[in-house]
Amino acid sequence: MSDPWPFRSSLELGALPTAAPCACLHVKHVLWEWGLNGLAERAELLVSELVTNAVNATGQSGQTVSVNLAGNATGLLIEVRDADPQPPGPEQPGEDGVLLIAALSARW
Repeated sequence: MSDPWPFRSSLELGALPTAAPCACLHVKHVLWEWGLNGLAERAELLVSELVTNAVNATGQSGQTVSVNLAGNATGLLIEVRDADPQPPGPEQPGEDGVLLIAALSARW
């Protein structure tokens, strides 16, 4: 049985305000390497929002967030993890970051 996601990359970052731009740059370069440039703009936007949310949810110095990418010839799986045990979701009625992620991704 072949792996549906033969390409893999991971990045662990400090839960700092600079984590999102670092993660986006990583995604951009990895997707270029994998030949998935057509997915880069959307993936960078998703990763920026997810990492920003992860940093905000972590809220403690010394914690980390991780970005895990898995890809194949036509698709990309993005996973972002933080130290908060609660599942992500909008906290206030005006918060639309999670809605943006849902709108831009095929599966949430």
